Amino acid sequence: MPTYAGKLPNKMLPYVQQQIHGNGALAVGVVTFGNRSYDNSLAELCAALEADGFHTVAGGAFACRHAFTDALADGRPDWDDKRQMGEFAARIADKVKDLTDIPAPVAVPGDAAAPYYVPKGTDGQPVKFLKAKPQTDLGKCTDCGACARLCPMGAINPSNVAEVPGTCIKCQRCVRKCTKHAKYFDDPAFLSHVAMLEQNFTEPKENEVYL
Repeated sequence: MPTYAGKLPNKMLPYVQQQIHGNGALAVGVVTFGNRSYDNSLAELCAALEADGFHTVAGGAFACRHAFTDALADGRPDWDDKRQMGEFAARIADKVKDLTDIPAPVAVPGDAAAPYYVPKGTDGQPVKFLKAKPQTDLGKCTDCGACARLCPMGAINPSNVAEVPGTCIKCQRCVRKCTKHAKYFDDPAFLSHVAMLEQNFTEPKENEVYL
């Protein structure tokens, strides 16, 4: 699961809570995070899995390119990350192959019930940009419809791609996938938060695993 604002995305958490049933199976909780911090997302995922009837035997958090900007962890997961993932999988296999009893839940850091991370701007003050949506440069847009097709939330109107009536999660997919560079964000609060991230979190973060 991805990390959004230090927790699981609120659009995806109900799926884990309501649609996945462990029935006593073993599980591994894994989250990705955009080189800032996974905060409480791994704890929330493991707690949700345990509540769903799984027995968590391991957990991991792996750094990936940040959704908001290519300046944070661009190119990750890279080959070294993938090597670490393979080693993690091998250690999990070694742990479970000789199990004869139900294991205790894996211990991971964080508080599953903690609130979401509060984004901050370059001045260190909280910023709100929930309603920020991508804009369209009509001089560049060819109305190919790729942004509407590729939006994971179906937020862009395919009949008029300049309209975004749905919920935008600021994943930047429309921006990154537009070959004409016609999509962009101009919300000041959002841009201030992105600038803060680029100022403070470009140092590559380490992956963390728990068994």
